[in-house]
Amino acid sequence: MEKLSIRNFGPIRELELEIKKFTILVGEQSTGKSTVAKIVSIFKDAIVVLGFIDLSSKLRHFGLANYFQENTLIKYESDEYDIECRSLKDCKIIPKSQNLIEALEKTRQISDFFATSGVASTSLAHETLNNQGINTSVYIPAERILISSITASPFEYLNSEIQLPEYLASFGKIFQDTRKEINDFSVDWLGVKYSYSKSENWISYKRKKIRMSESATGFQNVIPLLMAFERPSKIDKSSISYSIEEPELSLFPQTQYLLIKHLVEKCHALSTSLLITTHSPYVLSAFNNLIYANKAGKVNSKKTEKIIAKKYWIDSSNVTAVFLNEKGKADNILDNDIDQIDVEKIDQISRAINLEYDELFNIENK
Repeated sequence: MEKLSIRNFGPIRELELEIKKFTILVGEQSTGKSTVAKIVSIFKDAIVVLGFIDLSSKLRHFGLANYFQENTLIKYESDEYDIECRSLKDCKIIPKSQNLIEALEKTRQISDFFATSGVASTSLAHETLNNQGINTSVYIPAERILISSITASPFEYLNSEIQLPEYLASFGKIFQDTRKEINDFSVDWLGVKYSYSKSENWISYKRKKIRMSESATGFQNVIPLLMAFERPSKIDKSSISYSIEEPELSLFPQTQYLLIKHLVEKCHALSTSLLITTHSPYVLSAFNNLIYANKAGKVNSKKTEKIIAKKYWIDSSNVTAVFLNEKGKADNILDNDIDQIDVEKIDQISRAINLEYDELFNIENK
């Protein structure tokens, strides 16, 4: 079991969150969705937990250093370890499992090597930690569309030339490493193929091949996201937790549904966890269908599988869904009685818009 509690940090006043296999964060702008996603990604990153990168440095890396207040308290609890932060200089990691204690010992044995290895140390750290079976994390930012415009330049050096957020440069490095091993990548449900050749990212769609930077913005957003789930074979993907900002960006509603099904299938197959932030009622409805399929499948599995394949079904006990409100608190939006997410919580603006339309209609037709 994993739990996160945050008090007085950035826009968040008070939050209690149980992190499950699928964790969904909903809310208006500037209510703290990305803040929570970043904290989870940082606190679940093994290179931080084992001290390869200082926790305060990672918080700066994600642009969170100035979010601390006088009475801030962030607590993360898991079976492996706990983390507690009160300020940028007052963060402690408390190991709990024997597996982690052994990994910490290994860290001490190779610390001198990592201290002198420079940029490559992070990749080597992840490889070493995956071999130990310690979890790590991948953060997939909303700014991922920029990846398609940055082709040949190594991302680890790029940030010294262009002022990219460091977490975006880190994600770019993941994309760069993946395309070295997987330079042809087909997405059948999207009808698109990605390739990398002649120092360019290419998209093939409807018998046309164009540079990814010149393709539809939906492709530019979704291809880097999907590639993150196809990381090099040397990485143990089952030890990775993924945090994705707004997976729905620039995608048609039906494509949003297909993307969520793909991500759920990947998480089931790899035994990974997924946290997403979203503004899309279609994303919530997609999760609702997959949760309901699991429920209906208990009544009649064969009939249910004809509608939604079993590889997409989600047990509601593996889902957390919360709405971050303007007061800096989180409301549960998963109704445990009917095992469904309250889509109206995110789509209530539609009622307001429709009401406005009705009032205008009444004026015209009086």
